[in-house]
Amino acid sequence: MGDRKREAAIDNSFRGNDPRTIEIESAAELAFWCKALLTTEDKLVAAVQAVGPSAQKVKEYLQAGRAG
Repeated sequence: MGDRKREAAIDNSFRGNDPRTIEIESAAELAFWCKALLTTEDKLVAAVQAVGPSAQKVKEYLQAGRAG
């Protein structure tokens, strides 16, 4: 799936408080973002700890291969 289609799918299916922010304290959001970004919980948590909760920054961080 292309990036634009994936982003649209993420935006359209998100049920959390803010689709631009990743709240790793919420099990439901953690599961959602792991699936949406095709990553593991450990890598997602490491990315959020490294760059903050911005979904865009976390995505870029993971794509650069910097998480675990």
